[in-house]
Amino acid sequence: MDMIEHVLRRVQSGETAFKPQSESETDIQQFQELVDAAIHAKNIGYLRGCHPLKESTSGRWLWVTVIVENITHLGRQYLADIEKNSRTIPKVIPDSLFGIPTSGDAHIDEMLRVANESFRKPDHASRKAAVEKMWDAWERLKTIPDSNPAQGNNILLSNAADDPKFHELLKNEADQLHKVGNDFHIRHFKTDTTEITRIEHYDYLFHRLLALMNLLLVSLRKNKP
Repeated sequence: MDMIEHVLRRVQSGETAFKPQSESETDIQQFQELVDAAIHAKNIGYLRGCHPLKESTSGRWLWVTVIVENITHLGRQYLADIEKNSRTIPKVIPDSLFGIPTSGDAHIDEMLRVANESFRKPDHASRKAAVEKMWDAWERLKTIPDSNPAQGNNILLSNAADDPKFHELLKNEADQLHKVGNDFHIRHFKTDTTEITRIEHYDYLFHRLLALMNLLLVSLRKNKP
């Protein structure tokens, strides 16, 4: 139901026309899921109308756009119930949850999608999974510019910094987060690593790495030939 909630919130904000963000395989696949969610939302009474268009692309029939009408009373009640039974996401990051750039790597993009969806759920286990998945995405991202993670990390940080002082700031942040991933139950679960027990601590760590990942992905896209 997370995708349905996403559709309803976008419609609630005034959006009526949806289409893929780009022609990348990842964006097209994510859009197919969004249209399926919009159709299902209409079928269960959450939307007043849903008019999807399907076209043949390279022998495959794909949704290419969908027009939706406003939310029904049932849809508004659904969003109200969601608000009652879930936590409030800090206002500094809600747009990033759906707007973080893609990497061009299907595995990384899927990890980010799962991490962001898990983070929005209210239970402890989901937020724990969100942090772990975000860390996995970061570790794989390091190998995009170079198969050696350490060298790849240096390239990512250099792309994201325009002067030595800011590069030093990013390197210190990346080094600290790398140490967090190794010292706590995020990447390793050995007897000498520390368990994270408070949900707020997962939130804090997720925010930190999300901010860094967003910057690295934006910079990676700008520096692609």
